[in-house]
Amino acid sequence: MSHSNAWSNPSAVSAEDATRMAAFLEGRARCPDQAQVNAALRDVVSGRAGERVLEVGCGSGALCRLISPALRPGGEMVGVDVAPDMIAAARRYAKTDPHLRFDVASAEHLPHDKGAFDAVLAARLMLHVADPAAVVGEMVRVVRPGGRIVLMDWDWETLTVTHPDRGWVTCLTPVCATQS
Repeated sequence: MSHSNAWSNPSAVSAEDATRMAAFLEGRARCPDQAQVNAALRDVVSGRAGERVLEVGCGSGALCRLISPALRPGGEMVGVDVAPDMIAAARRYAKTDPHLRFDVASAEHLPHDKGAFDAVLAARLMLHVADPAAVVGEMVRVVRPGGRIVLMDWDWETLTVTHPDRGWVTCLTPVCATQS
């Protein structure tokens, strides 16, 4: 499902807002729950030395930076995002890591050759794009035969809330469900 907000088209926001969005992503990546999810994604991608891995919708590049060390020596981690300001932030956060590359690109039209990557992932992206099938099609096109594709996104329809005050949960859950 696509939503009309800054996250579904971060290239339409100001540079200042994009910088704030990137900082939010960086802070969120440091939260224990997200660090656990990102570590699991890194492990599922299971990048190895010499491989090329692509993250579609990389945002600030936090997951790219987590995966990149496993690709050394000789490998490359590439992140793409539709927002030029988000890619600029990813480059700043990555500093001068020669194994990381960030490019501006649409997830629906990746600028890479067929079979160019050993693994391709998209984490937390599909709910923000208008045509998820086109994104998956592009991911399939750019991964090598026998390569790995990893997709991860949230399922807000099965939201679970636990709290000792069950009355509070009973009131909160319908509100959350109607907001998704």
